Amino acid sequence: MSTPSEPRRRSLATTSWVLVSLGLLGAFARPTLAQQPPTSVVVEPVRREEIRERRWITGELRPVRRAEVAAVEPGRVIELLVTEGQSLKRNDLIARLESQRLELDLKQVHAEEAVAQATVEVERAGEQQARNDLDSIRSLEQRSASRPKELSDAESALAIATARRLAAEAQLGVLAAQAAILDDRIEDAEIRAPFDGTVLSKLTEVGQWLAEGDRVVEILSDQDLEAWLAVPQQYVAAVMVEGITLPIRVEATRQTYTASELRLIPWVDSSVRNFALVAKLSVGDTPLLAGMSIAAAVPTGTEATHLTVNPDAILRSEIGPYLFVARSAGPSGPAQAMPATVEVLFTQGGRVAVRSAALREGDAVIIEGNEQLFPGMPVAPSEVPVNAAPKKADER
Repeated sequence: MSTPSEPRRRSLATTSWVLVSLGLLGAFARPTLAQQPPTSVVVEPVRREEIRERRWITGELRPVRRAEVAAVEPGRVIELLVTEGQSLKRNDLIARLESQRLELDLKQVHAEEAVAQATVEVERAGEQQARNDLDSIRSLEQRSASRPKELSDAESALAIATARRLAAEAQLGVLAAQAAILDDRIEDAEIRAPFDGTVLSKLTEVGQWLAEGDRVVEILSDQDLEAWLAVPQQYVAAVMVEGITLPIRVEATRQTYTASELRLIPWVDSSVRNFALVAKLSVGDTPLLAGMSIAAAVPTGTEATHLTVNPDAILRSEIGPYLFVARSAGPSGPAQAMPATVEVLFTQGGRVAVRSAALREGDAVIIEGNEQLFPGMPVAPSEVPVNAAPKKADER
């Protein structure tokens, strides 16, 4: 299959040299090969198809989430419970900071809360007593058995008791808020994972003092990955066609996935004139890692006529791709494996578009048994069943 780094065109000198080299090899080997029985191979005809040209572009897998987890509360690290490469679940404990002083402060506040609660109860009782006294004086007033000043004093006493009760309750509320803050600070002394992921690096050690905001570990989500592709600016219109799908190949595994939910980053890097295209990948349970290199076939042109072959037919040497064609050596002799250098243009729909002066439509290219062939080797070809899937497309 084509690779993003493969040149679009090869010089005639290189092609000629390959053909001469293979031809010489076949000439020296032909007397021996002629004595061998034909090798069974599977062939498939070259097709001429109307397809849209695609260009391979490169990129990498990136985690959807990556974070440097920092300390919220200052303190000395007394436990660091993770190491590089360790898997984490959300809320797993990463590190613990010293919190003894905070816990002592919390005990003191709780003690003050108990005193304040008792004060509130006293003030509530005093308020109730002042209310009862006021009710009694009002009852006497109705019978003209009290003086106006007694009523006024009772009303003032109730107002003061109510104010004292409200002040005591407010103080209790202040202490409760202080206790809640200390609870949060003590909880923050335990640094936990913000999401499922893997520890990428440790950024502190036991015994180190951390200020607020100092980094503890870096973690990344290795379950949710996105494909980031560097697309040349001239293809912006081609990749933003509604409903477009991009086959994306992971170079390390040679497996191809379908990209969805394409997002274009609206900024062109002035140094290389590329923009970023981000795609979500559906990879299932396939083990993939952030940072792996990827390649995607981006549509770049209109439909045109191209010769296409099964990807299993393409072989590679140090000097480029080639394939074998099963051609008859005569009316009575067996077919022979004849090499043909090709220029791989692009891949689409399980077929590889190629350019070669040695190929024509209908040629029987060898797709199985071709790895051990030599030029001129006698072969016994049989055609591949119609619509058979390529077997080696993901292996190269």
